[in-house]
Amino acid sequence: MSRHAATLAVLALAGVAPASHAQAVLDYASFTTFGFAAWQEGPPGYQQHTNGGNQSNVQTGLDYFDSRPSSYLDDGFHGIGSATNSVAYNPSDPGFGGGFSQIAIDLDTSAEIAASNPGHYLETVYGVCEDYFWFTLAQPANWSWTGEFTLTSSPGTSNEARYQLNLSDGNGTYYANEWVHSVGGAGNVVSQPFALGGALPAGSYLLHLQLVSGAYGLGVGGSTAELHSGVLSLTVPTPGAAFLLGAAGLTGLRRRRPR
Repeated sequence: MSRHAATLAVLALAGVAPASHAQAVLDYASFTTFGFAAWQEGPPGYQQHTNGGNQSNVQTGLDYFDSRPSSYLDDGFHGIGSATNSVAYNPSDPGFGGGFSQIAIDLDTSAEIAASNPGHYLETVYGVCEDYFWFTLAQPANWSWTGEFTLTSSPGTSNEARYQLNLSDGNGTYYANEWVHSVGGAGNVVSQPFALGGALPAGSYLLHLQLVSGAYGLGVGGSTAELHSGVLSLTVPTPGAAFLLGAAGLTGLRRRRPR
């Protein structure tokens, strides 16, 4: 199963002058990177056996990279979960309260049950990346989010791959609310481009990204989730584009589910 991290997401903030970049303020950022594998006994105890997984939870305004592989071999079970999470700002390392014009994000997760013991009650493997960015815009801006993600499941045990993107103002208004869930077991592959956009008033915003790969049940198999070349851009609208931006703002409020 491929563990090649192919994700690139860029958040670009452009200022009043055409083609110039203005700095937004990074208020806070939080990153979770998690690889986990376990098997469970049945009744009456339902005892779980695991190496504890490999997890990091980091709050930082600096450039960030973390890779969390987790392999657990025990009693005929071999589970392999991994996650890679990379964030780079432009300018680099703004810190909380600092300015930035871009954020580049690479995410990749995978989960595999490589060997299974049919005598177990349950076997579970996960790879998870979850990123939060709180930022403030001093002026209205256009926004767009384009790129592609790939969710893959191999034949075998029950498995899933999940992609989620939310862009909101923290007061119940969602400018993007994308959630795509692939449940496989027969070599299912979902490769889906996305193109969202609209307008943001000046204010505070939360960008939330989640990528999950999971395998569970009894039997070999697994899944991967990758976010490819996504670009979230914010630019100051021209006066003549105000009407179009108002209409385009509706396009972010949608939810898709592939077959």
